[in-house]
Amino acid sequence: MNQKETELKKAAKKEQTRVLALSIVIPILSSIFFVWFAIFWQDLTTLMAYTNAFYFSAFMFFMVGWMILMTNMNILAPFVYGIKTFFLMFAGKRPEQDYYAYTQDRLDNPIPKIYMRVTFYSALLNTVVAILLHMML
Repeated sequence: MNQKETELKKAAKKEQTRVLALSIVIPILSSIFFVWFAIFWQDLTTLMAYTNAFYFSAFMFFMVGWMILMTNMNILAPFVYGIKTFFLMFAGKRPEQDYYAYTQDRLDNPIPKIYMRVTFYSALLNTVVAILLHMML
């Protein structure tokens, strides 16, 4: 193994560590924000309010993961392309790609699955916390 290969392996491992760290830190911070937002929205600090806040956080994470999944499967492609084309029409412009090229681009360049997994696992974790809090009521 030469020095170039060793440097490439170190760079790949460093990138993998960075992605893993961000996959842990960002959902935790997002969950704290969602729970905080829901608590202040309810203007309560009871145990039921915290339960509802964790359910809300789980719902938000689940919806983000679901949207990523639907985007990767091209289920939302007609809707997104149609809305984009509709609003570009008001600006007097044409879309850069036709519909077929747009869907092929989505298939060739999907959103990485790690983001979908992280959001679904975060939703599951928030749901478990909400259920445990709900059982304490």
